[in-house]
Amino acid sequence: MDGGRSHDYDPAQTWEDEMNYQRFFEEAIDQLHAERRYRVFADLERIVGRFPRALWRANGRAQEITIWCSNDYLGMGQNEDVIAAFQTNQIDYSVFSTDMAEQIRAQSGAVAPLIQQFGALKTIEHRGQQSGADMFRVVFEKQATDWVIAFDDQDQIAALLFRPAQD
Repeated sequence: MDGGRSHDYDPAQTWEDEMNYQRFFEEAIDQLHAERRYRVFADLERIVGRFPRALWRANGRAQEITIWCSNDYLGMGQNEDVIAAFQTNQIDYSVFSTDMAEQIRAQSGAVAPLIQQFGALKTIEHRGQQSGADMFRVVFEKQATDWVIAFDDQDQIAALLFRPAQD
């Protein structure tokens, strides 16, 4: 047939054995570095009540810095009136999608006391995105919490979840 070579075929040995994925991805990342397109996110922790000050963590050290640009350029994420509105159940429902506002209204009697028992707000740290939602670590005086917030196409809050911090 083919000179007797057909019996040499081993289905366990495929072309993938010849592909060095580790080297392939290392070279791709090296190329991004060379083009100065490799993005590294700074580890920042906002200091509540001291906008625009934050802690920058790198190489096992923390240094206080000033952030001059941010998605929170008005500092509303640390605005005492906004935080107080949640703790006193005076929530501005217009920032939520219609469905989400209805759900929060239905649970507001339980949510406000729960948040109140956490004590004073200490820090809010954006921890990135997961499945299109923003992840935050919100530390209160008595409790660290993780928050997941997702927005709809009209930039209204469409999903909101908070729970005790996982680590």
